[in-house]
Parts: sequence; structure tokens; C-alpha cells
Amino acid sequence: MSLDGPEDYGRLSDEVLLNKVGTGDQEAFRQLYQNTDRSIYGFILSIVKNPQDAEEIMQETYIKVWTSAAGYKSQGKPLAWMFTIARNLCYMKFRNQKHESHLRIWKAKRQGKYARRLNRRRISWFWPRRSRS
Repeated sequence: MSLDGPEDYGRLSDEVLLNKVGTGDQEAFRQLYQNTDRSIYGFILSIVKNPQDAEEIMQETYIKVWTSAAGYKSQGKPLAWMFTIARNLCYMKFRNQKHESHLRIWKAKRQGKYARRLNRRRISWFWPRRSRS
């Protein structure tokens, strides 16, 4: 806040806003979100190709921005830093989906083997072996 009156967050650069977010300034965070939400969403959507996943990752991105802004070191445009966070979260989502897929396949195979064993037992019980006389 300046001595002249309330600060006009709309006129601040993303760099300044991000530094203010690092101090816990919620109004700066709101303005940073307004400045970057379309770009971040479009970037995430271009990677994940699914609007629902993109929205989820976008929320996670801004949570990460809020919690990590104090550690931000100016290395150019803050949007590039935010894109890096978003990209990493997208890749993490892909890894988790791949892991879940492998687990589902493993469980299905395991259940399939178990079901085949049960079926063999049921069949042998239902149709006893013929005696050779």
C-alpha cells in the first residue's frame, strides 16, 4: 500500500505481483490469477488434452504458486516459472495414470487367474471324472 492510497494491483507487473504473493498478499494473488489464468489453462490443456484434467491441474498449479512464491527467484518472466510448475504437474498426472493403469491390469490379471482356478474347481466338482471300467 502506498501513502497516496490503495495500490492499483492491475498496473503491477506479474513479477511484482508474484513477489507480493510470496509475502502472502491475497489481492496480488487474485490479480496474478486474472493476468495468467487463460495462458496457464491453454498451456495445460495443450498437454493433457482433457478439459477436466486441465482444470484440476490448473488448481494444483495455483496452489503450488501460492505456496512456493516466497521461494521464487527472478530469472525472467514469472509466467515461465508458472508454466514449469504446470508442466511438472501434468507429467506427474501422466505418471500417476500410468501407474494406476498398471495396477488395474495387474489386478485384472490376478483376478483372472483366480477366477480360472475357481472355475476349474467348480467344473471338477460339477462334472466328476469318469471312472475307467
